[in-house]
Amino acid sequence: MSRIANRYSKSLFQLALAQNNFDLVYQDMQFILKLISKSVELKNMLSNPLIPSRIKGEMFDKLFKDSVEDLTINFLHFICKKRRTNLLPDMILRFEEYVHSYKGIITAEIMSAQLLSDDQLLKIRDQIADKMGKTIEIKHSVNKKLIGGFIVRIKDTIIDLSVNGQLKKLKEKMVVG
Repeated sequence: MSRIANRYSKSLFQLALAQNNFDLVYQDMQFILKLISKSVELKNMLSNPLIPSRIKGEMFDKLFKDSVEDLTINFLHFICKKRRTNLLPDMILRFEEYVHSYKGIITAEIMSAQLLSDDQLLKIRDQIADKMGKTIEIKHSVNKKLIGGFIVRIKDTIIDLSVNGQLKKLKEKMVVG
């Protein structure tokens, strides 16, 4: 992640914290990131330096003016003016990290061989929360290559409980001795 994206997201977080509305700005940012991830056109427009800042600002107004906080729309206009819209997804992710750190929330990424039920995800989350003594947010994805089981990633720690991972460990043991 770029230092520029970090600076902008830190400033946004500090402003939102000072205005006591970082939860609402956080929701806005989640909404915007979801839209960016679903729309190739929006993603391309944000990263295209040939599209004038004025056009990007008008587009932000059409998409978000009536549905987001004033601070959020002002931030979007500011990054248009500074020609930093290409960094918006990184800024949002970093802003999310600041909010989580402030609230004591840790994100656990769970990758499983098949879609896990909400009940299964809650059980995993609760076990992690008990061990870490923190609030845990779950991000779940499916990877059929795991064959079965799941992998949990929390920051730099990986817990591999997948069939594929267990087979690799067994192979290493057989080769070594």
